[in-house]
Amino acid sequence: VNRQETTPEALVSMAPKDLATQEKKKAMEEMAQFEHDKRSLDWNSKNDHKIREEMGLGKIVGMYSCGRCKSLKIKNSEAQTRSADEPMTQFFTCLDCGNRWRF
Repeated sequence: VNRQETTPEALVSMAPKDLATQEKKKAMEEMAQFEHDKRSLDWNSKNDHKIREEMGLGKIVGMYSCGRCKSLKIKNSEAQTRSADEPMTQFFTCLDCGNRWRF
């Protein structure tokens, strides 16, 4: 927006986005896209490699192997799915072929 074309009445009614610089608008759009992506159900699996890099974890080699492709790149988690006196259920996901199973 050119300063000479903007009237005081128009300036008062402008939204903050209209007043932002191009760099700020781009940063706001990137943040909105990040927030949108973060809400997706598979955000963790899409960004697992970035998370591991930032935490200083290198290659993923586990002690379990995938029954389908025999890969050792296995991600696992635990959840209490039954009563408290039962052991926790372990969930596994193969990062190569996407196979999932549980113990």
